[in-house]
Amino acid sequence: MSLQLRQTPNLFVWKIHQFWFNFAGSALGWLALYALKQNLASCLPGNCLSQLTFLDVVIFVIAFVGITGHLPFTTVSLLKYLMDLLTTAAKKAMGS
Repeated sequence: MSLQLRQTPNLFVWKIHQFWFNFAGSALGWLALYALKQNLASCLPGNCLSQLTFLDVVIFVIAFVGITGHLPFTTVSLLKYLMDLLTTAAKKAMGS
């Protein structure tokens, strides 16, 4: 069952929502990049590649997606995928 809104959104409210949504995503991206820079700054004179972890890669992806303005869309898409996956698993577990 999916919920679909049928009414036309108020243009002003939609623009405020989009501005806030994208601003928050971009701010999170810049914050993630700053955290990654702080984490890797200590190894700059040496070999940073040996100190990279999986978490650093995840933070870099969040930073890239956030700074480029795609974090809100990516988050919503991942949540929808997770919900569909859990719905499918629940249906299989119930024998439907």
